[in-house]
Amino acid sequence: MIIRSATERQATLVILGWKGYSTYAENFFGSIIDAVVRQVGIPVLITRFPVPIETTQRILLAAPELEVSPGSLQQTIGLAQTLAEELKAALQILLVQTRPPRERSPALVAASYAHLPLQRVQGGLVAEVLKALQPGDALVNPQPLPSGPRAGDHRP
Repeated sequence: MIIRSATERQATLVILGWKGYSTYAENFFGSIIDAVVRQVGIPVLITRFPVPIETTQRILLAAPELEVSPGSLQQTIGLAQTLAEELKAALQILLVQTRPPRERSPALVAASYAHLPLQRVQGGLVAEVLKALQPGDALVNPQPLPSGPRAGDHRP
């Protein structure tokens, strides 16, 4: 239904709400969110706001540095900048190098966004995101986090 509606309306972005935890059945069979992200073919913003959106203090864009296409990253950065401006929140970009560089140089990728507040770290994406997240943050990611327990599953 969501995918069909987005297609019919020629949407350029889908925004989905997330309850913050997954049931056993969702973990086993996959969730609606997973299906939409895989099939819709346009950017998907997944959000969980346990407090009013107006209290957002920072937009944290977290991306695996060498695993996201430059076009997708650029589009996501544009979305994150717009969100930060509209919410009057700070923007922080976290590029996570999850494995050794292959064809693209990390310095070149990071240099493309040198004018933005950018932090580069090395490690696992989920672990680094959990370290960086602060109360009042809204997380933006250009691709779904790896399957398994989601970043917010074990947080109060």
